[in-house]
Amino acid sequence: QRKEKGNYIISMLHPDLVHLINYQNVWDYFKAIQKFLKETGLNCFWFAPNPDPDKVLSSFYNILCSQNHLNFVTYEHMNPHKFIDMLLGAQLIIGNSSCGLREAPALLVPSINGGARQRGRERELSVSDCSFKREAIYKALHENRGRIAGFHDPYHKGAGERIANKILELDLTL
Repeated sequence: QRKEKGNYIISMLHPDLVHLINYQNVWDYFKAIQKFLKETGLNCFWFAPNPDPDKVLSSFYNILCSQNHLNFVTYEHMNPHKFIDMLLGAQLIIGNSSCGLREAPALLVPSINGGARQRGRERELSVSDCSFKREAIYKALHENRGRIAGFHDPYHKGAGERIANKILELDLTL
């Protein structure tokens, strides 16, 4: 059953050790979201990045936490059940977290994958990709707000059920 959508989006931006994220990328990402929030009246729940070897994202997160940016609420950590409930009510999720490729589509939440961190990973059709250019992020936010996300069996054509049935057929007695 679909949950009523709240007046917020979720941001989860993590370090990318292969395709480094620089200050300009993070600044463009932030400014695009900020402009979108001002126009729509939505809020953004911004989650702390994973450990960040070059400290670009963690430095930006700390600045965001220390300043009073309207429409932004920062979270260091959250109980998994509370997070899933929050995700269910989100208008969309944006960033480069695997959550946007896995959990969000399964919960029918539109997802925007920024940058190249998740390049080559299996994803649902409901995941939109964009670069870290300010205009691309801003456009993706508007295109995905209110979009109905879909979900299909990631194992395709009932393979999960067939695998489970095969396991049940095995003689596991010792």
